[in-house]
Amino acid sequence: FFPRAIGIIGAGYDPAGGGFFVRALKDKFRGKTYYFNPRLAGKILYGQKVYSSILEISEPIDYVIIAVPARVVPKVLEEVGQKSIPFCTIFSSGFREVGNEELEHLTIQTARKYNVRVIGPNCIGVYSPKGGLFFAYEQSRKSGNFGGVFQSGGIAQNISELIVSYGLYASKLISIGNSLDLSPVEFLEYFLKDDYTKIIGLYIESLRSIEQGRNFMKIVKECNLNRKPVILWRAGYGEATKKAILSHTGGLAGNNEIWNAVGKQTGSCIVSNSNELA
Repeated sequence: FFPRAIGIIGAGYDPAGGGFFVRALKDKFRGKTYYFNPRLAGKILYGQKVYSSILEISEPIDYVIIAVPARVVPKVLEEVGQKSIPFCTIFSSGFREVGNEELEHLTIQTARKYNVRVIGPNCIGVYSPKGGLFFAYEQSRKSGNFGGVFQSGGIAQNISELIVSYGLYASKLISIGNSLDLSPVEFLEYFLKDDYTKIIGLYIESLRSIEQGRNFMKIVKECNLNRKPVILWRAGYGEATKKAILSHTGGLAGNNEIWNAVGKQTGSCIVSNSNELA
């Protein structure tokens, strides 16, 4: 959340690709920013040189955003790993959400080979005003105490703007997409210990396994018990999520009953739209 140097792989002018992050972070991130794109190598993008590969840079980089076609992601992750970069956000889509599970499996294998922790894929990553990270063009630079984890990038952006209209400001907001590696559980564990975060908002559509679902229920309850109230937007849920919830709550049927049980079991406030969440 507080990198000293970042890289945007796939940087360019396209607002639907790497250009989105170039514009979102331009003149906001206080550390060093590097741009990478083999098609623009040697050219100047917004006053900065574009490099072909991250391996051309000798200086350390803490965090990268990968905005390249999905098929290229494993190759790019190889270079990220060789550079010993610990964290990345994969903006690229075209993985499990469209049935391409083999590519997603190769991606996580590559990340684990080099111990690179991944946010995403199919997400817009991190908004950390204090750390100088943004995932929209006009987000507040003022830091507050509202932390959030969202499986929808659109909702993450919407909430980042909506809370400001209510006089609240974010500590960190994370759009996690497919949560191939880092899941809501890890981010909730972080928020539990984070002095800057006092209240937590969640938009969760599904969890990847029953075990992850149980861990999710446990950490949400722990946050509430430690006076970090959790507000949970009751979205649709996957089968693994449903089974995990049912294992805690007994035999329940129906969306409302399940989410009401989640609220009761964990002490969370259950809401049904963005205005209530903010």
